[in-house]
Amino acid sequence: MLKKMIAGLSLLTMTSVSQAAGIDASLSNETASFNYVFDSSRILQGGADISLGAFYNDKKHRGEDADAILGQAKFTVTGNMKGTQKRVSLSAGAKVLVGDIDISGVDGNVAALAVGLKAAYLIPNKSTPMAAYVQAFIAPGITSFADAEDYREFGIGFEAEIAPSAKGYIGYRLMEVELDDVSGDIELDDNIHLGLVLTF
Repeated sequence: MLKKMIAGLSLLTMTSVSQAAGIDASLSNETASFNYVFDSSRILQGGADISLGAFYNDKKHRGEDADAILGQAKFTVTGNMKGTQKRVSLSAGAKVLVGDIDISGVDGNVAALAVGLKAAYLIPNKSTPMAAYVQAFIAPGITSFADAEDYREFGIGFEAEIAPSAKGYIGYRLMEVELDDVSGDIELDDNIHLGLVLTF
């Protein structure tokens, strides 16, 4: 069932490429994440981030292989903090994850609805726009389904505009999920990654 949901999410992503406003891709030694970022102005006014994509990893859990592939959808709304001259922005929203984790041949199904916050600080620079950010998404037991008992994601990073239609970033991300009948939290990601956002 979950594999069908992942396939459906992938199909929805591919059929919506013509409406995408950009592509966000990040890579580390053990993980890869690819997302289509949609033109939110077609849906609502203001600053919003709407994306569909997939996350893949090739990691270890207590010495055993723990491969995972997750479909992910995210919706956040962004605003500037008053009194900061628009240098500090706050985002709030939700992230849906659906997928499989294979631990040495044993499948675990993951489904979670996580709520999150992101804070970014625009670094004053006349030539190259730059920003530092921190973010977190958490799905407690009440919004974690299938074999998942909870989900947690924390990240920190730095981004800079390298061209009018391209932005590069470097960051650290920790993603953890707790599964039924599996000892300890499973780290889906615990790496420094490099990323690139291309806008159309």
